Amino acid sequence: MISIEKFALLFLLLAIPATPAMTMAADLSDLSLDELMQIEVTGASKYAQKATVAPSDVTVVSADDVRRFGWRNLADALRSVRGFYLTNDHTYQYVGMRGFSPPGDLDNRILFMIDGMRVNDNVYDSVMLGETFPLDIDLVERIEIVRGPGSSIYGGNAMFGVIHVITRSGRDLDGFEIDGGAASRRTFDGRISMGRASGKSEWLVSASHGNSGGGSYQFPDIAPGITTTRQTDAESWKRFFGKLSVNDWHTSLIYGERQKHVPTGAYGTIINDPNHQENDRFLLSEVSNLLRFDDRQNLFIRAFAGQYDYFGQWPNDNTAIADDGRPYVLGHSNVNGRWWGAESRYTAAFGSQQRLIAGLEYTSDQADYDYAELPAGYAQTVQGTTRHLGLYAQDEVAITEETSLTCGFRRDKASGFASRWSPRLALVHQSDTATTVKILYGTAFRNPGFFERINTYQVLKPEQIQTLEGVWQHRFGASMSLQTSIFENRVKDLIQTDDTGTGINGALLTARGAEVEWEAHYQKDARLRMSYSLQKVRQNGVTPDNAPMQMLKANFSLPLNKAWTAGIETQALSRRQTASSTANVGAYSIANLTLGYRPAKNSWSVTGSIYNLFDRHYSDPISIDTWIHDYYGVDRDRLAQDGRLYRLKFESHF
Repeated sequence: MISIEKFALLFLLLAIPATPAMTMAADLSDLSLDELMQIEVTGASKYAQKATVAPSDVTVVSADDVRRFGWRNLADALRSVRGFYLTNDHTYQYVGMRGFSPPGDLDNRILFMIDGMRVNDNVYDSVMLGETFPLDIDLVERIEIVRGPGSSIYGGNAMFGVIHVITRSGRDLDGFEIDGGAASRRTFDGRISMGRASGKSEWLVSASHGNSGGGSYQFPDIAPGITTTRQTDAESWKRFFGKLSVNDWHTSLIYGERQKHVPTGAYGTIINDPNHQENDRFLLSEVSNLLRFDDRQNLFIRAFAGQYDYFGQWPNDNTAIADDGRPYVLGHSNVNGRWWGAESRYTAAFGSQQRLIAGLEYTSDQADYDYAELPAGYAQTVQGTTRHLGLYAQDEVAITEETSLTCGFRRDKASGFASRWSPRLALVHQSDTATTVKILYGTAFRNPGFFERINTYQVLKPEQIQTLEGVWQHRFGASMSLQTSIFENRVKDLIQTDDTGTGINGALLTARGAEVEWEAHYQKDARLRMSYSLQKVRQNGVTPDNAPMQMLKANFSLPLNKAWTAGIETQALSRRQTASSTANVGAYSIANLTLGYRPAKNSWSVTGSIYNLFDRHYSDPISIDTWIHDYYGVDRDRLAQDGRLYRLKFESHF
């Protein structure tokens, strides 16, 4: 396995040619890096502003990045971003950010949105990545990664950041598009999309479907000598997306479902029994209108609704459990979440010196949890209803021509919880056209979610976070940039689980770190992005589980000729603690390679990707499964990850 020191050497070698002395492209086929950095983002403040002046540390991932590097889903895209890392337990994928991703965590401290619609469900407060995410990656125009607390305008969940996915428009699609892919493990997927625009109206509809026969695994800790069948890792998914805009009215609908067979024997289930399934379904809808009073003032109103359904099924052999007497138990869990609400948001610009935003948001949600065992045994039914009201305001003032100050706050009241204030301060200074300095302060909170409240015997306190961050960014001409940032996060009353799986409020958690990122565009549209992250996370005086101290990443793409392109990405993580900080999984580094062919007319393309190019063996930390401990006397704290995988994809546009 390549050590992290060797990967650091590779990082430096890649950086050597990326110096100001190198001749840069004078005529890029797409936008220059300087132009890309001036693209407006909406995730930081709920209105369009340049990423360089937004009151947050923002990274933008484009649809072109998705194509160049062969990313299959949102998890692949986030894995390449500075400060982020993914964990896979062969059921779901979980995102970590700046050293925070405790095993068993449900991604409920990052807010995910699609075109401004909240995706986090109201049962677990989570978003499942990979094929569970309800939007096809090929419908993405860009992904805005906004680091730092966002509760001052978004409320709960936006503790560590906001991931805002912006979809393609019917105007850009302008026709009919199909694609199909085949990959390792008998995996096939396809998509059909159509979109048009006429005058002030446009529409887009898309449907996609995929399935995987699954892989074969060995789990010697609980089933020595047994190799699982492919059927016990099978997976299928379906997605639909549609949106329509007429004048300033807009409506959209998103639907996604995934069925997954689980091969790991989690929760003490029977190895090679295909009855172990975990299935998810999302439905999101919205209708909105933008009322324009004049060129400087507008009122945005929207109504939204969402639905999340989960079905789990677990086969267990209970013959080894004393006093049970049931040889085969099939546990069923049904989870249903429904929410609806409305928001109104007023935005006003006062010359070029000030911009004000103020809004009111109301949400009502209901969650149901049902669990039962067959043959007849334990059963549980829990229901809950919560209403949320949020009032927020943010004022961006230009102190001088070079310096702006952003002040924001939000007050949230949820039934059953005390009111919460979430302030935000950001000082942004541009000393010249190439250099930007940001000093950012913010606080955020998260009330215990529905599942956390029913999974405890005590009253849980809301989580609170305080962050302080400094960002320095400099552009070397139109084609190179360097960014560094330092940060400190302090999380109080972190909601965790104890050794029995019961929810508790943990001790103070602190994270301090620094990040550096270099990006350059070369001649003939070659592109390079490299980043290094260093973070030190502490709780109770020790490093918590799954908190890597170092991360190194590099993405390099280049044209091989007029039709062929190549994209290679490399990622490395230092070792991570596991098993309640008593053991660790080793450092690892992997590389992915994508080759693409697109003829001059751009009407069709073929891409081939190899993931984990050198077939490296590594593991991810997972939460210790108390069921496996009870059934087998084993404390499983890690799972091996997949080796080399292949994918071939064809796309055509009419």
